[in-house]
Amino acid sequence: MPENNVSAIILAAGKSKRMGRNKLSLPYKGIPLIEHTFRLVDKIDFLECIVVISPQNAEDLVGVSFPKEAKIVYNFNPELGQSYSVVLGTKEAKGEGYLFFTGDQPLLTVEITREILENAANHKIVFPLKEDDQPSNPTFFGKDFREELLAIQGEAGGRQIREKHPLACYSFTPKDTKQLKDIDTMRDIYFG
Repeated sequence: MPENNVSAIILAAGKSKRMGRNKLSLPYKGIPLIEHTFRLVDKIDFLECIVVISPQNAEDLVGVSFPKEAKIVYNFNPELGQSYSVVLGTKEAKGEGYLFFTGDQPLLTVEITREILENAANHKIVFPLKEDDQPSNPTFFGKDFREELLAIQGEAGGRQIREKHPLACYSFTPKDTKQLKDIDTMRDIYFG
């Protein structure tokens, strides 16, 4: 699917429970963690970029360079889980498909993102696999899944839709699975 038909949705409303504080503003290799994702999204010609963020996290990111022309959607109820951010982002999206990013994968590359987009279609769910063959983000959902994305609840996010439609799923293992690493602890920040 052409990237300019796809809505990039960055989920940034989480409470970073494992970290014990908002990790998105912590410096990783010299810049705030989430800015790595913002810079990546800016390198691709998406139809639009939507950042779903809690007011608290937004306060912590004052001074961070958000993606150009990003639409900011506030999640005033982050306690409702990641699914609520998925719902809010999907409601705003105008694309033929939705590529969901998290803000804690600073090593993610344009190449991995493009491989997702090259395999994307309205009826498909596309995602990379970690070295242990477990699904990773970012995850693409074609517009055929819009109604289901708008109806999900809880912490599982889009995983529940992926598990319900195994035949719609396309997955691949990148050459370097370390590029999918997500940052969850202070150890990851300093030694990740």
